[in-house]
Amino acid sequence: MTALRGDGGRVLHTAFGVVRGVLFDIDDTLVDLEFAMTTALRDVSEHLLPGLDSAGWEKFGRIFTHETTHFYDRYLAGELTFNEQRLLRGRAALGHFGVELEEGEESHSWLTSYAALQHGYVRAFADVGPILDALDAAGIPYGAVSNNVHDYQRVKLDSAGLDRIQVLVGTDTVGVPKPDPAIYLEGVRRLGTTPPKPSSWATTAFSTPKARRRQDCWACG
Repeated sequence: MTALRGDGGRVLHTAFGVVRGVLFDIDDTLVDLEFAMTTALRDVSEHLLPGLDSAGWEKFGRIFTHETTHFYDRYLAGELTFNEQRLLRGRAALGHFGVELEEGEESHSWLTSYAALQHGYVRAFADVGPILDALDAAGIPYGAVSNNVHDYQRVKLDSAGLDRIQVLVGTDTVGVPKPDPAIYLEGVRRLGTTPPKPSSWATTAFSTPKARRRQDCWACG
């Protein structure tokens, strides 16, 4: 999206066709959630893992963010609460290094401390502002669709300085998660645009200072 051209203030011509609206994913697309999670995890777990080296902390974060996502899938399926899946992921990461997080006060303290710290580390990726500026300049409406509940993600966007993203559809908005079409179609309805053809769903790579990441967006044609 480096050569966006406005057409009548409401249309963009891109490599994948004409765009009249855009719906973004949030986590690790608009905001660097992995950094926020791993930084908060280290803050609340260092006293349990004294002397763990940088490679160990990298592994710890990877277990929590990438190797235990089946617990999050169970949350989306209604089998676990949000806090239950988060605690199970934390226990798996700690357990890999031989630490057992005890039931009761210790687990509660770890969980509440992590939750309190994580939002404070959430930041938007550097390229998000310019992309939204370009969409604003072209008069293209945009929003976000997430596999988490609306209010939780609203706080996350606002904490990251992305309060201008007003259209936000969460799993509790229509009662289904992605990739169910209903959650995307609700986003399209709120943008006031036309539902796209399936081919209009695009995953685009953007350059960032650290690496290249996949930025998921739904282009409404």
